[in-house]
Amino acid sequence: MSRLKAKSGQFQLYKRGKYWYYWTYDANGKRYKKATGAKTKQEAFEVCLARKDEGTLVSGRPEGGSITLAMYGRDFWNYDTCPIIQGKLKRGGKYGIKTAKNNQSSFDNHVSPFLGKVRLSELSEAMIEEWLISLPDNHNLANKTSNNALQSLKQILDQAARERIIAESPAKNVRPLVNDSTRYGAFTAEQVKALFEHEWTNKAARDMCFLASRTGMRMGEVRALSSFQIKSDHILVNASWSREEGRKSTKSGWARKVPISQEVLDLLNQYCPPMGGLLFSLDGEKPISDTTVRYNLIKEMDEINKEKGSLFFDFDNKEEPLTFHSFRHFLNTRLLAAGMPKSKIQAIIGHESDKMTEHYAHLEVKDLEIFKELQKSLA
Repeated sequence: MSRLKAKSGQFQLYKRGKYWYYWTYDANGKRYKKATGAKTKQEAFEVCLARKDEGTLVSGRPEGGSITLAMYGRDFWNYDTCPIIQGKLKRGGKYGIKTAKNNQSSFDNHVSPFLGKVRLSELSEAMIEEWLISLPDNHNLANKTSNNALQSLKQILDQAARERIIAESPAKNVRPLVNDSTRYGAFTAEQVKALFEHEWTNKAARDMCFLASRTGMRMGEVRALSSFQIKSDHILVNASWSREEGRKSTKSGWARKVPISQEVLDLLNQYCPPMGGLLFSLDGEKPISDTTVRYNLIKEMDEINKEKGSLFFDFDNKEEPLTFHSFRHFLNTRLLAAGMPKSKIQAIIGHESDKMTEHYAHLEVKDLEIFKELQKSLA
């Protein structure tokens, strides 16, 4: 155990897993263990010194009327100590490490600089409304980013209310901004045909894009694909891959079967390692990066534009840009045009919907065969 004492001798540091913690004592000599949220000894030491100056070593977070939002929200979303995260995990739920990091980053970057100095007891609904509305115009934030900051703040204030630091969350009735999240364009049949008739520099990137165009799988789902998921007539999509967490569950949290034609099966068999492992990988353990796939997709689109004209793939369309995700929209559009019910499509390609599980339960063999036949007819 590594230790470091402050000059006053009021705390001792130690490391557990990736993070540093400290021991401290209250006025009666009772010992407490607290998290710093820091991954280095120096950062942990500085956290402890700051808490000592604030008088918060024992509580970890300040108490009483002097507590500010910045003080309470500091390291709130630490995965190992956050009461919201730990409560969900202990109830058998799931909470992503990336989500926790994003929540803390959202608070640190977009909430704390504007409202951080305000005492919790003085925060009002009007103040929070004014802050939220100012973010898009005065600070050049998208509505979606602003709403993410509001959501992080709401959960923090809800916890403060549960701990009875405040009587009620002042953000309780604050409504989010109208969502202006970026829409993705859908490839046309002509564009998809041109892409896969073209000779790519990176074959693996090409085949990952081709698979997405035939199955509607997300980037993370394609990257996480292993030989154990490939069946004779379908893919069992039960995992995704993220940069922070590696292999994890799908976005919806449940597995689905995606029917595949013989053409798709033959392509996948080219990559299946004999002893299992990831299909699209250089070492069998980590997948080809999403950056590599996206770079090669843009590169091939650009090459085709040189042959067919600069507007064949419209790079200037910022309203509905063409990305890897556009293959998912392409497939959805083609299946709808072919007459397949939207609920059936959602169930197979995993489009999020409140009733998706119900739809999936009602899928019949004929639905899967229809999907497979439509898949064969795609450009």
